[in-house]
Amino acid sequence: MYPNSRIEKAHFLVYSNEVQPFGANSDYYCDSALRAGFDSATHYTESLLRQTPFWEQNRDILEQSRGAGYWLWKPYIILEKLRQVGPNDIVIYNDAGRYKVGSFEPFPAFPQAAAELTALMPKRFILGTRIEWLVQGQFTKRDCMILTGADTDEMRYAPQMNACPALFMPSEASFAFLERWLELACDPRILTDQPDELGKPYPEFEDHRHDMAIASILLHQMRGHYFDLSDTGCLAEADALRRRNRHVPRLQTHIGYLSLIAQEALRDDFFADPQPDLAETMRLIRNVDPAEPIPQQPRTVTQKVLLEELAQWSGEALHQITPDHLRAAAARNPVTAMKIHALSQIDADTALVWTQGTAAFVASRQADGDAAAMTGQASAALAATLDHHPDIMHAVLAEMAWSAFDDDSRALFKARFKNQRNPRGRAAMVRFADHLAHQGLLNFQTEQAGRRKQVVQQINQAFASWPDQITSGADT
Repeated sequence: MYPNSRIEKAHFLVYSNEVQPFGANSDYYCDSALRAGFDSATHYTESLLRQTPFWEQNRDILEQSRGAGYWLWKPYIILEKLRQVGPNDIVIYNDAGRYKVGSFEPFPAFPQAAAELTALMPKRFILGTRIEWLVQGQFTKRDCMILTGADTDEMRYAPQMNACPALFMPSEASFAFLERWLELACDPRILTDQPDELGKPYPEFEDHRHDMAIASILLHQMRGHYFDLSDTGCLAEADALRRRNRHVPRLQTHIGYLSLIAQEALRDDFFADPQPDLAETMRLIRNVDPAEPIPQQPRTVTQKVLLEELAQWSGEALHQITPDHLRAAAARNPVTAMKIHALSQIDADTALVWTQGTAAFVASRQADGDAAAMTGQASAALAATLDHHPDIMHAVLAEMAWSAFDDDSRALFKARFKNQRNPRGRAAMVRFADHLAHQGLLNFQTEQAGRRKQVVQQINQAFASWPDQITSGADT
């Protein structure tokens, strides 16, 4: 390990059922881990798992296709590896993922910041990340909540964490957490998609997230440590790293990059301090203080519930439609979803747009209450409203174009116009958006088709041949 490190040896762990691309990705991840400086790297396969008593005891779950056995193997292999290592060693697990092998380097460097943080944590483990939109009640079946003693409003509105990456060092708390996670996961009523028997699903429930749901409940109940990449945590550092590494899919799920986020969030000499103040880590990692309250996600109405209400309402009930209903219906069109995101990003007061758009949507629903027409009506109402606000419309189209730019287009733009947020850059993006409109690439007919990938590709092709981009290089 590094000089003055709190870690003696580092062991990397990944799992696959050897189906591609998971098998090849696991091998590549191990190769990258060894290049980065891990002492060992293990690709634990389903073939090995089948040779254990654990497989025979849990065959009914492990032979299910989803998650190669609903991810039941995850707490098992981490626990088994942790039992084999030294007292100051660290076990780091990462999902293999379904990425193109070699499309990015899993470990740009050894994840020193994340490893050292694990050694400093009171419980000596850090599991997963909190991001902004995952909520327990929306992604946890009711039987899981009930059987784990988590069927409360506090837990229902608590954040759900990705159960990856996982960093564990031997400790009483580490073993207690993993043993409990595994114990609960062996119950098919808790882990699998078996229908609820003990209570009705929450109205907002969409899908059960299996190992993530259980791990998240335990992190809250046992005050376990996890990385916080929400807007109250280290979202800014995470976004900055994403912008520099756009080629890395789901960047926050890879420990090599998550460690870089941690490094950015702390002062440069934090780990050189023999006794650093852990209060400095509390924005990055939760439950450093065991008295810290369980975070609560905003109690908003989910898209699923909003759409169900829209499908049920008719006549006078249509006057209950709100801008949130309009957003939910319109966002089902992938291109309109780009427009909605752009509306949230521009520097303008868009409240009137949403109010007028909602009124237009209500009128459309009154004329035709067919549920199948709902998305098209919402997109049309928003488009027609924006036509009456040309300044906002120009800004929205420019933001849509910017969000569609790939790395090459962004590099070309910055070389010509510097920053898209400065006056010159904003003016250039508006001109380019007008160019797209004249080319018919961002008109309503294109939007109605909903082919987001095609629109994104066409926007980048149009920018590469845009006369202003080609001829303005000498401008300053």
